[in-house]
Amino acid sequence: MLSIDSAHPQKVDGMHRNRWTAYSGFGGRLAPESVVAIDRITHDYIFLTQEGYTFQPDSDSELPDTENLQVIGFSSGTTADEAYNDLLSAYPYLKETTFNEIYCYRLSKEYEKTRKDYNLKA
Repeated sequence: MLSIDSAHPQKVDGMHRNRWTAYSGFGGRLAPESVVAIDRITHDYIFLTQEGYTFQPDSDSELPDTENLQVIGFSSGTTADEAYNDLLSAYPYLKETTFNEIYCYRLSKEYEKTRKDYNLKA
């Protein structure tokens, strides 16, 4: 039998009026303070740019440079945005470089789907 808490008419035996428990998780078994303790899943990201050139060593070519990608850095986060902010916190000088447009991929088997673009000067 359900008992009604007269001091809190919106609650019935530990359940809110909508019959949802006050706790999260399966069957309401996780108290709110224990949800905070659950580890966040972080992912590794690589940050790249197409700006810049690499010079070939000891080249006699009229065009000693080749177009390629430059690795800006590596970072981790629960999202690409969090990893980007972490990258800028770890390497604040990046905003002082002449690189403008960088992008990242999450390091995973399906990395093609995870591209995210950024502007260092924004």
